[in-house]
Amino acid sequence: MLKATRTKIVDPASRKEILERGIPGELLYAGPGVFPGYWKRPDLTAKVLDEEDLFKERGVAIYKYPERLEMVDALPRNALNKVEKKKLRQMVASHLLEM
Repeated sequence: MLKATRTKIVDPASRKEILERGIPGELLYAGPGVFPGYWKRPDLTAKVLDEEDLFKERGVAIYKYPERLEMVDALPRNALNKVEKKKLRQMVASHLLEM
């Protein structure tokens, strides 16, 4: 991971952070390579940055080891909030077997 980069995996329904190994969730991140928002468009910025200014990747990630995460899937725009936890686990089941 790059220095000065912040990442977080959250449950798509509750928005609570997931810290356990092997549990899939939405990847959020921030750092030098992430833009600070849309110029004079707070409405669009709110759609892509959360309340901590972390970018909503629209990707599914898991912690493979402490301090190391792995992208395991990508979802279409705005789809993650409609996916249930059970479905997320099914989507990454093959990746969990490798752990």
